[in-house]
Amino acid sequence: GRAVGRAQGGRCQGRVAARRCHEGRVACKEKAGYEGRLAEAAKTRTALQQRVKELEGEGPRRRLAANGEEAKLTVEELKELRENIAVQDTLLAGYQAENEVAMNKIKAMDAEAKERESMLANENAKLQGEIDHLRRLTSQSTVEEGNHLKKLLNVEAKLCKAKEDAEARERELKQEIQRLRDAKMGLEARIGGVDLKQMETENLELRAVEDALAHCRSEHAHEVAALQRKLEWYVENQEIVSEKDGRITELQRQLSEVEERVALYDIEEFHAPKPASKGAGRGRGRAASEASTSKSGNKISAGASARIRHLERQVKELQEALATRNPSSLAALIQATKPSLEDEEQVKEMRGKIGRLERALEMKGDEMEDIVRGLRQEHDKVRHALEAKLKAAVTASKPSGAGTLGRAKELERQLEEVRALHARKQREAAARIEELESRAERQEAELKQAYAKGFTGGSGARPKARAGSDKGPWGIGGTMNIGKAEQERVAMLEGEAAEAQQRQAEAEALVEEWKERAMAAEAAQSQDATGAQKAKKELENELARTRRQLAMTAGTSGASRRVGSGRGRGRAGVREAWGASAQQDELQHSPDQAGGHGGEAEEVQQLRQRLGCAELSLHSLQRAHTDVVERGAMQRLELEQNLARLQETHARRVAEMQLGIPDSDLVAVAAERDTLKTELESMREAHATLTQERHSLKAALTGAETALQAAQGDESAVAAAYRLLQERVMAMDSRHQQQEDEWQAAVWPVVPGRPQKGIACAAAIPIPQHHRYLGLLLQPTRNPWIVGSPDLPPRRPPPSKRTMR
Repeated sequence: GRAVGRAQGGRCQGRVAARRCHEGRVACKEKAGYEGRLAEAAKTRTALQQRVKELEGEGPRRRLAANGEEAKLTVEELKELRENIAVQDTLLAGYQAENEVAMNKIKAMDAEAKERESMLANENAKLQGEIDHLRRLTSQSTVEEGNHLKKLLNVEAKLCKAKEDAEARERELKQEIQRLRDAKMGLEARIGGVDLKQMETENLELRAVEDALAHCRSEHAHEVAALQRKLEWYVENQEIVSEKDGRITELQRQLSEVEERVALYDIEEFHAPKPASKGAGRGRGRAASEASTSKSGNKISAGASARIRHLERQVKELQEALATRNPSSLAALIQATKPSLEDEEQVKEMRGKIGRLERALEMKGDEMEDIVRGLRQEHDKVRHALEAKLKAAVTASKPSGAGTLGRAKELERQLEEVRALHARKQREAAARIEELESRAERQEAELKQAYAKGFTGGSGARPKARAGSDKGPWGIGGTMNIGKAEQERVAMLEGEAAEAQQRQAEAEALVEEWKERAMAAEAAQSQDATGAQKAKKELENELARTRRQLAMTAGTSGASRRVGSGRGRGRAGVREAWGASAQQDELQHSPDQAGGHGGEAEEVQQLRQRLGCAELSLHSLQRAHTDVVERGAMQRLELEQNLARLQETHARRVAEMQLGIPDSDLVAVAAERDTLKTELESMREAHATLTQERHSLKAALTGAETALQAAQGDESAVAAAYRLLQERVMAMDSRHQQQEDEWQAAVWPVVPGRPQKGIACAAAIPIPQHHRYLGLLLQPTRNPWIVGSPDLPPRRPPPSKRTMR
């Protein structure tokens, strides 16, 4: 308490000194600023005075001083002198006003500085009084409180160090566990003939292929969405497309008409009669005017028409000249073989007509295609509208958001799950059958070996069987009697596997039938909503009935798996069930098996029974001990939290008491402290009960281990393992007791005069809040022989003599 008071007094003095320094620096800065402004004003005033003197020395004044008492001044000079005097008076009045304002500001700042100094003096006096009060409180504090606070600080330091050590240990153990898991995976892969590196490479390649496939699917989805949007646009804007197609068709028709008119005009002009010589000018003028005013827009000029007619006239003259020549000449023969001009024109006209008809046919085909496209668009539009209505109706008619097709998909998924489950069960049954067969072979070999040893032993005679048994267990028939239970289990597993396959086939047939009914119901739903509802109800009833059948199948398969789960797969309860059933089978078959051999076989059987009982009791005690350790760990965690809370509360209360708190607050603090004392006492009593329970369990565990050693012999490997287990348990208990002593010593000064009893009961601790701390607190108590140890795979119970070679 004294150290705390000194520290607080030192902090107060430091704050006062810092504030004084800050105020002094601020006052010095303000004073320096005002002094600089006054110096600038004085410099300005001095410069103005010098300027006034210079101006006064010029002009009339200088002349007045030079001439003595009289000076002759003109009217302009006198006027200028008066103006200068007025200006100087104005400047002097302004400077005088500025000086007054500056002086007022200086006086105000001086008053503010004095006020601040008085405020600082009062605050310093107040802080000095507080420091004196703290010093008095510090001098009045007792040595016991200081020692108690020192002890609490030491305990807190120890706790911090223990936490750091525990975290370091946790990191090391996590790394070790990860390394062991990696090694285990590697060994399992090597045993199964799997190359982990190759699997990793294949997994990477598969992941890359899946990524590429997902990318392709996304691109395809985007492309399909774009095309779907375009299709919807065309369907919605069919009228616009049809209107544009109609306009294009009309323009093409008008263009074809214009082309026909132009071609007809050219033909008429080409075959026009020759005009007379006198009226040639008028004919050419009329043809030119018709060409200029034609609707087809003909651009043939009058000169070109005259040239054509001139060439035609020359051609006719040449033809007439050829006709006058010898008709039997080669040229006449060639000319006779050629078609006439009329035929050529007719062929040309027919070809043009064919071309026009072909173009018309193409246009008609295009028009028909446009009509078909429009009809298809109209059909798509109607189909989309009907699909939207059907989807809305299906959505409205669904009671729980899932339709018949959705139920069919759900049934298919359930069928796949049932198939996978039955396949896994078949594999497990096959593995169990192989295991039982190998076990029977090993037992047969062991019995043969034991028989050979007994036959060649010290007595030198073969052991005799009892009366009434032709073949004892030491003969050839005895080996068959020993594997009788295993053969029965194998037969039972095979029967259950066949029954499961039959039920799986029935389920597949039912699912196929449901799929067909679902499709029929979906079709009927678009036509009649009432029929769809009835079909859905029927499907739901059949689905419930089939689920019950599947549940019965799963229960039968689960029973077969529980019967054949002797290799330690699953939880500890399944292992106990298997051990109990195996022991019962042995007890049931022991009279038949022991009927043919002597006292040595009976002793072996009794030892086996004792060994099985001891193993079961040991497993139960191990689980109980693990539960006790877990509860102790949670109690340790609760103790740490309570201790930290008590330390914080005590430190806060001591500081408040030293600083001065009203009596009402002190009463509340005392009541809260009494409540904490009561809680701590109840926690210690509960811890005492838990400690007694742990000691009793430890004694029972020691007795079970002793019985097991007596049953198995001192030289067995299992006895050595259990001795190692006992040593680890003792080391764990010693560490736990040491930590308990440290924590009790830390909490002891809080409630003086009370005996050390323990901490809170495990039932009062909310377990879900402390699951993440169990890994840290259970590190020293982990043991590979304890069933259910955290971060370790479940272990099979130690083997007995009946399974050891």
